[in-house]
Amino acid sequence: MREYLARVYDKYFNRDYEESSRIQKEKRVKIDDVIKALQEHKAEQEVDTADTQQKILLLEKYRDTEPPFNDGQSKEILSLICYGNTGYCCGLTKTCPWRDAVLNLFNVSSEEYEKAKNELHNKLTDGKIIYDKKQDGNS
Repeated sequence: MREYLARVYDKYFNRDYEESSRIQKEKRVKIDDVIKALQEHKAEQEVDTADTQQKILLLEKYRDTEPPFNDGQSKEILSLICYGNTGYCCGLTKTCPWRDAVLNLFNVSSEEYEKAKNELHNKLTDGKIIYDKKQDGNS
């Protein structure tokens, strides 16, 4: 009977040990995945921080310069915004310090910017430049 109990005990102990070992390995893998994801996130933040620092230096460079800017200067200033083109910028309902800084450097008011965005939109839609599915019969 003692031998039987010893075998049963060993069997349960070993199973528990094996199960515990498996759980520890799974836990380690999950923690390793979290660590890897956090390291990737940190690297992305470092790139963003470096990009932001370059943009700050650029703003400081042109802070006291009055327009008009030459083509090289304009291109450099526009590099602060998405795709380097105000046509891709959001409307003023969204917060964007880079867009606002560029508009400020070019002495463009919020009203002028919004008017220009609306005029461009109207020109594109009135001129049928926008693809219209209904014209193609695919509504």
